[in-house]
Amino acid sequence: MPDFDFSSPPSQPPREQPGPSRWSVTSYRPVGRREFVDYRTLQLDSVDVARSHCAAAVSRPWVDRIVVTQHDCVATVGRIARDCLPGLGAPAALPPVPTGANEVKRFYRVRNFGPPVLRSGDAVRDRLAWMASNRGRHPYNLTDIPDPESAELLEVTLVRYKHTVAVGFRRPGSHIVAWDVMAPAHGPAAKEYRFTPPKDPAPESGRRRPEAAATGRKRLHCTWCG
Repeated sequence: MPDFDFSSPPSQPPREQPGPSRWSVTSYRPVGRREFVDYRTLQLDSVDVARSHCAAAVSRPWVDRIVVTQHDCVATVGRIARDCLPGLGAPAALPPVPTGANEVKRFYRVRNFGPPVLRSGDAVRDRLAWMASNRGRHPYNLTDIPDPESAELLEVTLVRYKHTVAVGFRRPGSHIVAWDVMAPAHGPAAKEYRFTPPKDPAPESGRRRPEAAATGRKRLHCTWCG
């Protein structure tokens, strides 16, 4: 889950809180007429780390395509009363998926205490019952467990966005990887966009470079990762 501050009192009415952008890099290799994933990173916190993964993918001569994906998440946090929690056995009711988003999740939590994710009303009620039965049982945890009667319950809605921001591909018969760089199409990630379009590669001279001729392989040059 992205880094959000759930310790502060939620605003009324609830406001959207954009989280930090993350990136992932996927490289593909051809096998016959089909394409398979060669390597896929987890979500990366740094653009520089994403660039280093691109450079590593470019160095592998069997890679024909590299895709950089930007991941964004927007959280909406609000208070919820006990009687407004989902009923017995009912999951959290999900809102419609906004335009441009690919996933919506909703969960609950007790502010400043307990598990960060309670997936249903039953889980919240179980947590409150545990707090009531354990509070004051041992002297040392009297102040560690808050009073369940006054505990503040939060409803958290996460909207996840995923957008391709750069695609590198090998031109047939060339050692150059050409990059198409695209800005995110949705609003929350616009201010996080930090990719810059690469300069157009120099035109091919028609001759193979000495190092490529010596190895018999096409040498890739990435204009996005340097």
